Amino acid sequence: MRRIAILRALICKLQIIIADEPTSDLDEENSTAEIRQLLTEIHQQGTALLMIIHDKNVAHYSRKIMKMSVGRLFD
Repeated sequence: MRRIAILRALICKLQIIIADEPTSDLDEENSTAEIRQLLTEIHQQGTALLMIIHDKNVAHYSRKIMKMSVGRLFD
């Protein structure tokens, strides 16, 4: 289902994609790597990505990481 949601976003050629936990609930480690690679390629083609994640392993692939605490964002 996650792959289909990402595919729908790609078809529309959006300027920004907001992804809430795009790698959660995936069955295999390979699926996580595939989604991460796909999002990297999308970004390299000029689409901005805003991801909400809790997985620190995925977060380190980001250019900028911000944390949220009590409803406030911090660098």
